[in-house]
Amino acid sequence: MTPRFSHLAIAVTTILLSQPGWADDDQVERIEVLGSQGNITDLGTGLGLDERQTPQSMTVIGQDVLSDYRLSTLNEVLDYTPGVTVERVETDRTYFTSRGFEINNIQVDGLGAPFYSDVVNGDIDLSMYDQVQVLRGAGGLMAGIGNPAATINLVRKRPTDDTRGYVNLSAGRWSDYRGEVDVSGSLASNLRGRFVGSYQDKDSYIDLYSKTLSSLYGVLDTRLGDNTLLTVGVNYQESKPESPMWGALTLAYTDGSPTHFDRSSSTSADWAYWNSYNTQAFAELEHQFANGWSAKLAYNYRASTQSGDLFYVYGTIDPDTNAGLIGYASRYTLDSHANQVDLSLSGQYQLWGKSHELMLGANWVENKLTDQSLYDFVNGFPLIGDFTQWHGQAPYPNLIDGADGSDLKDTQKAIYGATRLNITDSLHVIAGSRVVRYHSQGTSYDEPEDTKVNDKVIPYGGVVYDVTDALSLYTSYAKTFDPQTERTLSGHMAPSEGKTLEGGIKGEWFNGGLNASLSVFKNEFNNLATSLGRYQGQTIYEGRDFQTKGFEAQLSGELSDEVSVLLGYTQQNIEDADGNTTRRYVPKQSFKALASYSPSQVEGLKLGASMRWQSNIYVDATYNDAGDTVRVNQGAFALYGLFAKYQFTPNITGQLNLNNITDKTYYSSLYWDQAFYGSPRSYTASLTWSF
Repeated sequence: MTPRFSHLAIAVTTILLSQPGWADDDQVERIEVLGSQGNITDLGTGLGLDERQTPQSMTVIGQDVLSDYRLSTLNEVLDYTPGVTVERVETDRTYFTSRGFEINNIQVDGLGAPFYSDVVNGDIDLSMYDQVQVLRGAGGLMAGIGNPAATINLVRKRPTDDTRGYVNLSAGRWSDYRGEVDVSGSLASNLRGRFVGSYQDKDSYIDLYSKTLSSLYGVLDTRLGDNTLLTVGVNYQESKPESPMWGALTLAYTDGSPTHFDRSSSTSADWAYWNSYNTQAFAELEHQFANGWSAKLAYNYRASTQSGDLFYVYGTIDPDTNAGLIGYASRYTLDSHANQVDLSLSGQYQLWGKSHELMLGANWVENKLTDQSLYDFVNGFPLIGDFTQWHGQAPYPNLIDGADGSDLKDTQKAIYGATRLNITDSLHVIAGSRVVRYHSQGTSYDEPEDTKVNDKVIPYGGVVYDVTDALSLYTSYAKTFDPQTERTLSGHMAPSEGKTLEGGIKGEWFNGGLNASLSVFKNEFNNLATSLGRYQGQTIYEGRDFQTKGFEAQLSGELSDEVSVLLGYTQQNIEDADGNTTRRYVPKQSFKALASYSPSQVEGLKLGASMRWQSNIYVDATYNDAGDTVRVNQGAFALYGLFAKYQFTPNITGQLNLNNITDKTYYSSLYWDQAFYGSPRSYTASLTWSF
């Protein structure tokens, strides 16, 4: 039965408009919400505000949630983040969408630059991160260029004064083995350090597919005097899948009916692989001035390398013979490097007899990328034959033909600033702006990618009114833009522009241990490049306008010293310029729920449950050369999970997690007119030694 979400909205509204009475003062002192209590973030405004004072919808997921629900990759975390949809279009290529559009800004400790495309290759391991923060809507003030979808911020783990750490070992279905270690503490009188490492080796429910995922992270900090802190760190990650799918399963038979396959079906070849190697290094110098102001100079370096031999399958299957598919191979290599420098200054100033906050900054980032694709034109495209008998038996290709690729360089320079004016003790106004200069040059697959934008102004404004000590009304207006290298018939496309208008009510109790919000929003995405096809050897585009309207409700944190939750409901409608509903691979409604219970009667026991539900989605899949299509539907569905955790001794904890306990069959995405099935029922058992 589909949940009655109108009841949820009423329940959250009731919570917002009432003072909770679940815990008395003594209980509040014992509440510990790792990654949730007292969250202070620069995300969105750069002013170091908590969730209630940030006038946009946001979600913060910390260590307790990551550990309890065994969320070890960014894909898994975003599966349970309200307002975000994870589009697994291939086994190792993913799009994240929010408010109808792709998220192309992932920051680390508040700094980052958009991807060259909106897609994430491989997995992002989270062992080195303390929190995942998601700000929904446009975030141009702090993120620079991007889409008006959302901004994801990954918060690195930092060294601690006291020696602490853990070792975790786990084993799951399909030979899924993972180990993780985290050690932190003082190394000398003025030197602290932290080391984090993880390694995962797993097979899959998908035929032939397996993967190793490993990550290493080290960070040191030291004080240069009483008021200056220097931090340096580096991390390295490998994602190495064998027989990944490039593309996915065809969705329609030649007679126009939807296909149906076993969930283990794969279009990959037994020799295919797609390895990703990522290195990041950073340095930060922070200084606290005697007048309460602070300055921070940060440098980030990011390098990414990919290499893979891939096999792509296309065509339409005859429903009687299961034949009709054709495959071809490609060798892909990529090498990219990014350097970023950010200087910021923040503090308080006096005006009109009150204290106000101000932050100013300057930012420079340079990205360089080269990639190449090779093919085998001599040996032709192999016919698959009966697909039900396919197990990756493609002949190994001679990948030396059709060399093509990209050679790109992007540079972005920006200055930015924002202030929070405390008009009264209850009324706060935030105003800010970012001014950007952007230049992209180079070629991509024989098409020029040169574009330049000078002194683009990105404004930001917000108002927060504290109704009580626990409740605030808010509204905000945020913009962003994204330079586009695509071409129209008359020349280069102008940048796309996005804006978010949002308003709502937020509540905060137990010193930030419990947060709730109810918001309505309107997102506009204008002049988005949309392909019109090929003309004189080049792909030609036109700009199209879209609008998303909707509302969100969220409740996160501790309901009592025994119960913690993360609940989020999103309802949205995406329309084109003519008012037609579009992008129906994005669910109009979604509900995410995580809940845990630590009964006081059984010390050391923790039980939990998870649920994610979405309304129906569909895609129109082509099934013949005439271009006829059939509508392939994924009906509304829910996935449920359970976990049990028990602390056997002060240092040893055991845990069992179950996912998709009803063994639901579903498509992982209908973003394209190819798709593969999501994971069946699975389980993971783990043991943690903490010290």
